[in-house]
Amino acid sequence: EITSAHSRAKMFAERFSIPNYYGKYEELASDPNVDIVYVATTNQNHMGPTLMMLRAGKNVLVEKPTTVTYEETKIMYDEAKVGMCCYL
Repeated sequence: EITSAHSRAKMFAERFSIPNYYGKYEELASDPNVDIVYVATTNQNHMGPTLMMLRAGKNVLVEKPTTVTYEETKIMYDEAKVGMCCYL
């Protein structure tokens, strides 16, 4: 089953000759060839993808503001420290 996200990713990748594309965050997180991820979801949705990537050992650059609360920022910062990842 091809999702709309997967279909859009495939079309974008083909248009710009990008060899790899992902339709789900889980696919991106599990790729051992990915070292860093840029999270540009809406502000209130940064935490989920960021934590997933940090837990998968990825370095993460998050669009500002990184979160909408101090508590969420602290959770992501602490997770980065545990995995020795860079969280910006």
